[in-house]
Amino acid sequence: MARRCNGFLSNETLTLTPSIVLEDFMFGCGSRPRDRDYHRRGSLSIASQGYSSINGTFSYCLPSLNGNTGFLTFGSQQEQSGLVQFTPMLHNLTAPSYYFVDLIGLSSVFRDVGTVLDTGTVVTYLPEAAYLALGREFDAWVRRYAASEIKIPKVALLFGGGVTLELPPTGILYYIGSSKYCLAFAATKETGEFSVIGNVQQSSTEVIYDLGRQMVGFVAGSC
Repeated sequence: MARRCNGFLSNETLTLTPSIVLEDFMFGCGSRPRDRDYHRRGSLSIASQGYSSINGTFSYCLPSLNGNTGFLTFGSQQEQSGLVQFTPMLHNLTAPSYYFVDLIGLSSVFRDVGTVLDTGTVVTYLPEAAYLALGREFDAWVRRYAASEIKIPKVALLFGGGVTLELPPTGILYYIGSSKYCLAFAATKETGEFSVIGNVQQSSTEVIYDLGRQMVGFVAGSC
C-alpha cells in the first residue's frame, strides 16, 4: 500500500567540501510523515544523488559519551592498511532502504535476512535466543566479582568475511544515571523482524560504506 506525505521539495546546490559540490540537489520537508523512510538510503539520499561526486563512498564515526569528537566524511579515503576490516553489504528486498550486513555471532539463532546498521537506534537488537544467551553469560561473569571490583567481559560482533569487531566498554553498557548501567542490548521482538546494530555499539568506530564494492568497513577506536 502506498504511503502519502504532504510537504515541499526543492533543488539547490549543496556544497559538502570545496571539491564535492552537488548541483540541483533535491531535498524537502515533510509534514506529518507516517513512517521514517526519510532518514534511510534511497533515491533522495546524499549517497544516491551524489554517488559519482563522492565515488560511492562515505563514512562516519559516532563519538562515545566521554567527550570525544566524531566525524562524517564523503569520498574515497586513504585506507589505513591493516586496520580496516571489510564485510560484504547485503540486500534485503523487503527493506531495500536499509544497509544490511551479515552478523554471524551465535549463527544458529541469526536469520538469513541480515542485520541492519542504524545510527538512529540506540541499543543493539538481537534475536531473542541470542539476547538471552548473551544475558546469561554476562550475568554469570559479573557474579564472579564484588560490586566494588566488577570487570566488564569482552563482547565482540562477528561478521561475514572473517571480520571481528571487539566492543569497548562504552559499547557494552549504557549509562542510565546515578552510577547505574544497563546491558546495551535487547531482543528483536521489540523492533520486529530484523536484528539491528545500534549507535551505542557503533560508537568510537569508523564505519565505511563502499557502495561501489558493496562492502562495509570498520576501523575501531577512530574517535
